[in-house]
Amino acid sequence: MSKLVIKNTTYIFAARAGNAALLFSLFVVLSRKLGVETLGTYSFLHTVILTSTFFAGFGLDILMVREVAKDNNSGGLCLSNILGLKTLTSLITVVVIVLSISLFIPDVNTRRLLWIYSSAILFNSLSQTLWHYGDSFEKLQYHSILWVISNILKASLGIGAAFYYGRIDFVIYGMVLSEFVAFIASLLIIWKYFGVLSFKFDFQFYRKLIKKSYIIGIGVILGALYFRVDIVMLGLMKNQEYVGWYSVSCKIIEGFTILPGSIILASFPALSRNYEVEKSLYWQNVKRALSFLFLLGISVSTAMALFADKIIVMLYGAEYVMSAPVLRLLSIVLLLVFINWFLSYVLISSGKEKFNTICLVVATIVNIAANYALIPGYAHIGAAIATIISEVVLIGILTVKVLKIRTHLLAVEEEPVLC
Repeated sequence: MSKLVIKNTTYIFAARAGNAALLFSLFVVLSRKLGVETLGTYSFLHTVILTSTFFAGFGLDILMVREVAKDNNSGGLCLSNILGLKTLTSLITVVVIVLSISLFIPDVNTRRLLWIYSSAILFNSLSQTLWHYGDSFEKLQYHSILWVISNILKASLGIGAAFYYGRIDFVIYGMVLSEFVAFIASLLIIWKYFGVLSFKFDFQFYRKLIKKSYIIGIGVILGALYFRVDIVMLGLMKNQEYVGWYSVSCKIIEGFTILPGSIILASFPALSRNYEVEKSLYWQNVKRALSFLFLLGISVSTAMALFADKIIVMLYGAEYVMSAPVLRLLSIVLLLVFINWFLSYVLISSGKEKFNTICLVVATIVNIAANYALIPGYAHIGAAIATIISEVVLIGILTVKVLKIRTHLLAVEEEPVLC
């Protein structure tokens, strides 16, 4: 990896590590203060809102990074129009997605909390765009700083609400307030360091953006559904206690994706540029990153499988011991996720986002079908097995395509130069 990629990986890793520590602390406090069933309700609501932000984003942030990395002069125009467009997509998402989900929730209080929490979709979606803007110039320190500020606010307000009130509704109020404050802070910092910001509502430009981003957007949305549909389906098909047991294991898995996620985010702008102008260097960087991710993944997954029971009891208490079998199964998923996540970005950086979307369509369908078949009889264990099945399918499809890209690159290198 280049010095710049290593530097940016350090920024992102520091931010992700700090964020993981903050949010994990919040989750542990909620697990002990709210209990299994109420924690399950919180996890369900949080998953719906988090997934909805991907619908609102529609892949526009990834498109912005890719396009502005190629032409820095287009940055201001692209950012202004994406902020305007995402304002509209966020409001549409709140109405369409949240309304649809609320129809399947029998509990009145849970529906009320979902609508309150949904206001965070707009603030989070716009904040994400501002954070990614610095990535376009390979200045990931801004992304890192703003991300940490956001999660300091969430952890502080959420933990404070849990200790002082001990009620889920005040925790939700804290989450919404933290998203609003984080958005204002992001707006001010990006404005200070990158120039005047504006929200442009140019529908002609929107059409161009959507035409370029819709494939990436569908892929991002499917990716969000793919990684979170298990919690949503578990919450709709079983009681919230199972969601609580399942979600604590998922939270541990998320924590261990910090380093690979940092490498991938930091590598993406350079990979996109290298594919355009330095194809031999492109494949060298891909090989190095894949080798590192595989070794890291196999080490962490093995340790997690061996000590799953102790990890769960130490972090959450004996009340969550039913989560240990899930963590043991999801340790297999962790290794596969390390590889699959990077392979997806390889496809996007090489302009194969359409095929990446097809892969996610197949994997998401497999995941939903497997969850539908396994959750009724095996509950949270079935959800974990369904995730393994879909990850195996995904890595098979992605690997075949990436190997074809490799063959193409080698063929280009071997072509004779004609004078």
